[in-house]
Parts: sequence; structure tokens; C-alpha cells
Amino acid sequence: PIVKATIDLTRKDGDKTIKHEVKTIINGAEAVVTPVEPLPRSASYELTLREVEAADGSALDASRSVPFTVSGGPKVASVSVSPTGIDPNARIVLKLDQPRKLEQGINDILKVQGLAATVTATQDTIIVQLSNAGKCTSFSILLSKEILSQYDIKATDDWQFSGRTRCYTVETLGYSTEGRPINAYIYGNG
Repeated sequence: PIVKATIDLTRKDGDKTIKHEVKTIINGAEAVVTPVEPLPRSASYELTLREVEAADGSALDASRSVPFTVSGGPKVASVSVSPTGIDPNARIVLKLDQPRKLEQGINDILKVQGLAATVTATQDTIIVQLSNAGKCTSFSILLSKEILSQYDIKATDDWQFSGRTRCYTVETLGYSTEGRPINAYIYGNG
């Protein structure tokens, strides 16, 4: 069992190292460390065990450090389409970097502007399904910074994707004698 422990919690902020005040509770062989003030989000920290003394008088031969990062709220990590040439019936998949709070309605935090779309979501995926959007239609997908993680942490910034559906349609007119399709690419509305 531990009888005494000295533990530091620091954060790097540019060239400065900021020490955070912590409360340490010793419970048998565990030392539970709790920051006195909430830690800033999206930052890197280091927890350092400086000294530990056990009931039998033994101690650490050297200090031990554990680096860790505190995330911010959910962010879009990837989008399944590029900004141009999007199929008018595309299924656009937004992958989040962490699970979101399921109780938060997706239509309250995500808006599609410029065309009609259906939006569905799971914990870490948002799907925007386009439906006959038309040629050369510009649109935006806006995700509010009000999106919450499963731990009620808000995102730090709004996120936006701007795209345009493809500007042509393809029609198969027939097939060659070797069975290859003969396609017509139709641009514009004329």
C-alpha cells in the first residue's frame, strides 16, 4: 500500500509549461489524481509521478511520466466525396473522430443548403443522401459547433463542406459489335 505520493500535472502551451493544481487521494496501492480546475480541451499534458513511498518503506527508483491528450468535441475526420463531380444521388458519408451524443437530434446540428437531402446518423457517422439533385447544383453541408460528444463536450468550431453535383448525365445509346457501351455525355440543359 502507498502512504505518500507526489504527482505533477503539466500542460505545454507553446514554449511554456503550465502546472495544474491536482488533488491526490491514496487508496491502498492506488493514487487517484483529480485536477482542481477543469482542464482546457484539445491540449497535451504530462502526468508525472515524482515520489512514491510504500507502507514498507520502499520507493520508486526514478520518477515516471505519462503523456496524454485531451480531445475537444467531435470533428469531421473524413468525407466520402470530393467537392466536385458528385453524383446527384450520392450517399455522402461524414466520419467523426469520436462518438457523438445520440440523444442530440442530428437535424438540430446539421443543415444541408442548396438541395434536398435526407440525413441519418449513428454515433460516429453522418450520412447525407442526395435525391435527384440535378446537374451542376452547388450545395453546402453545415455541422454546428453545438454538436456534443458522448461526454457532453462541444466542438470548438463550425464545420462546412461545399460541393457541386456533376455537370453532365451519361446515357447509353447502344453497344458496339464487341459489346462495349456507346455512351453520350450530356452537358447543360439544352
